[in-house]
Amino acid sequence: MTTRHHGIPCWYELATSEGNLQRAEDFYGAVFGWKFADAGMQGCDYHLASCEDDKIAGLMAMPQDMAAMKPFWMIYFAVDDADRLVNAVKAAGGSIHREAADIPGTGRFAVLADPQGAAFGILQPDMSAISDADRAKAEAGEGAFNQAKAGHGNWIELMSTDPD
Repeated sequence: MTTRHHGIPCWYELATSEGNLQRAEDFYGAVFGWKFADAGMQGCDYHLASCEDDKIAGLMAMPQDMAAMKPFWMIYFAVDDADRLVNAVKAAGGSIHREAADIPGTGRFAVLADPQGAAFGILQPDMSAISDADRAKAEAGEGAFNQAKAGHGNWIELMSTDPD
């Protein structure tokens, strides 16, 4: 069963070069007024960006297996079933950069790409692991992608040589 949130943008994540996490926070804090806090994840220096009372993005140093890449922003789309979506992406000619895996207390995610190679993430949220207030926001369609609020995601555009 598909909910009204399936396929909507739900999270943004910055992977920045090693040693530049604080510089990225200083920049986005000054530009957008975001506040930052360590997420407390074991084995990963992952920080959460907030605007007003909404968590809107994650920031991390580039993982070692990706250290040669330039820093980039990743968009995540909410999905009802991460494993089913990974299979649908494969069947439609896309590729899998990271198979579906669990993030304790957050949900199930994967990193995928369309047939031209444009990368994106998916997240099947673990609604049982969030607070009542955050659950109410999610059910109301609020959160990281809320065009009515300053400092939140507003537009996503795919540049493609083959829009069809």
